[in-house]
Order: sequence, then C-alpha cells, then structure tokens
Amino acid sequence: MTHNKYFVTMHPKTLYRMKHLILLCLLSLPAMLTAQDQRGNVLKKLLKQNPAYFEQVLRHAKKHRLQILYTQINRDAQNRPTFKSYSYRLSEKEYFYPASLVKLPVCALALEKLGEIPDADAETSLVFGASRPSQTPLSQDSLSPTNRPNLANYIHRALVVSDNDTYNRLYEFLGQGYIQRKLKEKGYKNSLIAHRLSRPIYDEEEERHTNPCALFLDHHQIWQQEAQYNTQKHNIVYRNTKVGKAYYKRGELIQTPYDFRGRNFLSLPEMQKMLQVILFPDAFPAQERFNLKPADYELLKLSLSMYPRESQMPVYDQPFHTDNFMKYYLPTATAPSNIRIFNKVGMAFGFLIDNAYIIDYEASTEFFLSVVMYANADETLNDDKYEYETISKPFMQNLAKVIGEYERGRRVKR
Repeated sequence: MTHNKYFVTMHPKTLYRMKHLILLCLLSLPAMLTAQDQRGNVLKKLLKQNPAYFEQVLRHAKKHRLQILYTQINRDAQNRPTFKSYSYRLSEKEYFYPASLVKLPVCALALEKLGEIPDADAETSLVFGASRPSQTPLSQDSLSPTNRPNLANYIHRALVVSDNDTYNRLYEFLGQGYIQRKLKEKGYKNSLIAHRLSRPIYDEEEERHTNPCALFLDHHQIWQQEAQYNTQKHNIVYRNTKVGKAYYKRGELIQTPYDFRGRNFLSLPEMQKMLQVILFPDAFPAQERFNLKPADYELLKLSLSMYPRESQMPVYDQPFHTDNFMKYYLPTATAPSNIRIFNKVGMAFGFLIDNAYIIDYEASTEFFLSVVMYANADETLNDDKYEYETISKPFMQNLAKVIGEYERGRRVKR
C-alpha cells in the first residue's frame, strides 16, 4: 500500500488542499489532556448570553435529553495542543440512541483487526458468506473501484455518507464479541455496540450471530473467519432507556414507551474521546488508542472530513448529497471555504447527534463540539415525525456559530 493511495478518489485541487490542511492541523505532536473545568463554565455563559438562539430548548433541556460537550484546544510555543472541556447536562449514563455514531469506532476497530492479518491491507478483497437465514452472502460490490468488497471502500462510504449496509459488513467482519472486548480494553466502559443498523425487526439474539468471511489477495484466500456467536452478556448500565409514549411495530401502534435496553449506546464523553483518539493519537496512552498504521489514520481523517461532492468513487448525486448532508453544524448546503469539519453524525428515533472537530483555518481556530438532542413532539417513535429541521438542527447550527465566534475572539493560551 502506498502512502497516498486513498487520495486517488479526490480531485487534484481538493487533494492538495486536504493534504495541506491535514499537515497543518492534524500534527502528530504530543498533546496534554486536561480535566473538565466547570468553574466559570464558558459554555453555560454562551448559552445564557444568547437567549434568542437557545432559551426555548434550554427551558425543556431534560425533555430534549440535551447534552453538550465543548472542548477548547490551546497550543504552546512548540505548537503542542492541550484540551480543556466545558459541558452542559453531561451524563455518562443517560440513554440516547447513537444511530450512525457507532460507525466511527467500528471503522477504526476494523482497520485495527485488519492490521493483525499478514499480507492484508484495506484494499484486500473481503468476501462474506451466510450461515443463517437472516444473513446474506456478498462477493461483488459495484461501488468499489475493483468491483470487489474491501474495507477501504466500506469505511469511505460509512463515514462520508453514513451508508448502513457497509457498516453492517464491518460489524460482521469484527463480530459482536470482538467489538465489546476491544472497547472495554481501551477504557470505553459506557459504550455498547451490539447490533447492525436498518434491520426490519431488531432481534437481540440474532445480532449475536455474524457471518463467516474471508480475505482474498489476487484471487487467493489469505484469511478465513468462521461464523461468530457472542456468548457474553451485555453489562452496560444506563438510565432512562424508555423513550416516548408510543411506537409503531409492523404497522401497529403500541401504546407504551419504546424500551432501548440492549440497544447500541455511546456516552457523549466517550464518543468525543473516540474522535480525539483518531485525530490526536499521541495525546493518549498507547492502551487507549486504536492500533493503526499511518495509512489507516489517513483513510479515517480523509473520510471524516470529506464532503460528498469530493468523492470520486463512488460519485454522489447532487444536490441531495450537499455539504451539510452529514455535517449538521453547517447551516448552508455549501460549506464556507475556510471551514473543514471532521465528524460523525447520528439521526434516528428523534435523536440527533453531531460529534465534530471544527477548523477555521483562516482564523486559526479549532475545537471539538459534541451535541445530542431529542425532538419528538408527539412522543411517538417510528412514525417519521420528528423536529430535526425545526428544533434540533437550528439549535446545533447556532451553537456552532456562537462557539466559533467566541473562539475567534478568545486569547488562545500559549
């Protein structure tokens, strides 16, 4: 694998800009972590100072299950960064459905597992079999440059446009037990990734089973994995798993809250930390990092920051795949030329989440912002009636705007 292999999917001008941006902003210099400092909480002050933007939501913050984590980045004279965090209603245990947020750690773990297999890289063909009626085999992929499934293309699609099918294949490559074991080893004690996405009916037992799969290099099998079954119980404890007042199941309205016990969960602090570990690995002890090669980090960073229009394989249709299609902090369809966002979002069941590292390279500002909100006025799940566009996105876009303005004005510590 060559160092620049993944840049071939981008226009030459975009390639130069992205390489330049990554060299400037994602430096491999050690970073110092700081604990959350809630004395003189800057975040709460900014929320209070802008009632026109935030008061309506803050008045019902508990109902919206609102959580915010804002992390400043300061650099010393040697350009080494330190992190300082401020939060609002932050909870390690309050449940929210993470939706596509789980794709980020699964992508990183898939690359880590691949690195343990001799002679394999992210473009090695990955073929799936089926061992149960609910599973489907896969040996061809028309959206891949080679027409064969591989991790590089899966990760690209899972992060750039949040494709669910590719996430499901990564989940099957890893196996449920492997994912939970690795998360626990890295210190993510409040995170649970236990199922595929966009399945017609959720079945906790069925999600313990994952497909057999194999890697092929030049049509020669170099690795094989039998069908997996995870026997370990899920021991993650979280609060308030019952959401809403009713939900639809197979077209029938069930007049009870939907219970998310056993479903995927990422706490907001751990969710942001996963992004920080990928973008600033040297800020963390080795045992907390994903064990990745430089080309793996390159693939993740490019995919996290790429707008769909910059992808050349696959090519995504416009104007549906706008710049803010998977960048919820952006208020417009076309991103400002000075802004680049490395992020992963989630949207489902009324929950909207964006976990982002935001750079304004003209103003030389950078910060992390992670927000989760729930907006479901009729308290009915699975009816496709949620207030993402009228409540959640405007709140999040205004918050990113206010924090961005504050960042441009604050004196960065040196």
